[in-house]
Amino acid sequence: MGQTERFFLTILVLAILALVASSPMTYRLRRSRMFGMLLSGGWLAIAAGALLGESGLGALERETLLRSSPLIMICLGWIGLMVGLQARRELFATLPRALWRLATIDVLVSAVVFGFLGWVAAALWISSVGAPGTEGAAWRVMPALIIGAAAIGWTMETRSMRISRSLDSARLAVFVRGGGALGAIAAITLFGLISKPVARDPASGQLVLDWFGAGAKLAMSLAMAVTLGILGRYALRLAGRSRAELLAVFLGLVALVAGIAADLATSALFTAMLAGVVIANLGGPALRMFERFILRAEHVMAVLLAMLAGMLIDPAIGIWGLGLAMSIAILRLILKPWIFRVGIRPLSEPVGSPLFIAPVRQAPMAMALGLGLVISDPTPLHQKMLTVVLLAGLTSEVLPLLLTLSKSSGVTDAPSGSQDVASAQSGAGEGSS
Repeated sequence: MGQTERFFLTILVLAILALVASSPMTYRLRRSRMFGMLLSGGWLAIAAGALLGESGLGALERETLLRSSPLIMICLGWIGLMVGLQARRELFATLPRALWRLATIDVLVSAVVFGFLGWVAAALWISSVGAPGTEGAAWRVMPALIIGAAAIGWTMETRSMRISRSLDSARLAVFVRGGGALGAIAAITLFGLISKPVARDPASGQLVLDWFGAGAKLAMSLAMAVTLGILGRYALRLAGRSRAELLAVFLGLVALVAGIAADLATSALFTAMLAGVVIANLGGPALRMFERFILRAEHVMAVLLAMLAGMLIDPAIGIWGLGLAMSIAILRLILKPWIFRVGIRPLSEPVGSPLFIAPVRQAPMAMALGLGLVISDPTPLHQKMLTVVLLAGLTSEVLPLLLTLSKSSGVTDAPSGSQDVASAQSGAGEGSS
């Protein structure tokens, strides 16, 4: 079977697995704590992708998959647009001040501490392999950026934490979901802005820092996001309540954003999120229906993205990569509960709640950021960084599970009414959660 046939067969398998993963049977499995953790984090989909990829059965070679980057760019654009669509002014205005303080502290601490860790790890890896032409600072920016951006925020899932059915737990869950949602927006923004100066020198092919080009890219991204946002709002008004036309509008927007991001050599997540923010803040009844319509496909797209990430991992990360992943997980275990407590300190909340260690778990957005890094520049270092991010995420997902095994079992989540309030106050959904 040729590479073309294998590629389309793999895409078919990916689509089938994504649909199965979002079936009612799979949702029933979420009632189990372990399955809830594996499904919400996308770990089963990542494992399936790794099995199908070059590191497993070899159903599709990594080079062939990288040549199909438009598919992955569309997936990233889909996630970015969904995140941006939920960044509405009126919703942000209802968020408590403590939640903004929590998000700010988390962004600053995570970006500095984990970014520095990524910078040091990249320097050690480059010096250990001795690859020629990789001595410049530009080669360290992207690993430091992906580690720092991936560390921002946490997963918003609380079902597996065995929290009690109480008003205090429901209020605390609001901060877990809200902090994770704001963290997703901050992570995409940080990655989108800082990655712009890093570019390939046309003459030497090496990574360099191009500050003038970064400014031009940013200006073009903003201009295109505003333009697409206005066009999207107009198209939504024309589509009305037609589901077929709504789907056509959304697919057209995602394809345009992905194409523009690929042409500008910039982050599809960032550009799509900006377009989503513009559409969301133009208002109108058609937007609410459009938002509900596309959110139904959120889990399918997240599963597809996770399988693609699994296909592109490079398990040969060596001792340095394993040490980096474990260091990230340990630092999250130490820093994230402290950040959470400091952020909500003025509030009186149940100190012994398992939700205080919920922020230890890495945000699913980290996977999308790592995948975006590989697609933008598929070097061996960036593929290893994707593997490190996924391994750190899995480890940080297991740690809270182990720490809460001794907790008394109870109702797995807050009352439905409180959960709705938490979701409403979170302000922005995490597209790959």
